Amino acid sequence: ANHACRPTARVRGRALVALVALAPGDEVTLDYDATEWEIAQPFDCRCGHAACRGSVRGFRHLDPETRRRLRPLR
Repeated sequence: ANHACRPTARVRGRALVALVALAPGDEVTLDYDATEWEIAQPFDCRCGHAACRGSVRGFRHLDPETRRRLRPLR
């Protein structure tokens, strides 16, 4: 799965959970900041979403509000 700041899926435990209805052929995207504390090789995000954060560096670099929004699904 590729990164997106507004992903189509999230990780719950060891399962991948769709956040939107996905049709065959739709791209599955994840927010890498929600799955990694520190990205080994940070990169600029080019997801194109209006809410794009611009860079992907890991959960530890996010502001408190974004961290709350990205907390793991239960």
